Amino acid sequence: VDTACGSCSVALLEGVTLKARIHEQAASGQAALLVPMMEQALRKARAAYKDLACIISTVGPGGFTGVRIGLST
Repeated sequence: VDTACGSCSVALLEGVTLKARIHEQAASGQAALLVPMMEQALRKARAAYKDLACIISTVGPGGFTGVRIGLST
């Protein structure tokens, strides 16, 4: 997930294969966008939260609030 750079992005990989990618320009409001985007990516990849081995978030550069949203989610 990336919420640090004026946008909100989610990508789902299986190994090195990109299964889903969703991106929206959003200078604010990432907290409301992120979980629905994650769920949309999971549906697109025909996966569930239990199938995830890990979740990775960017840590910047970017605004503190955006970084915090990605990490806390």
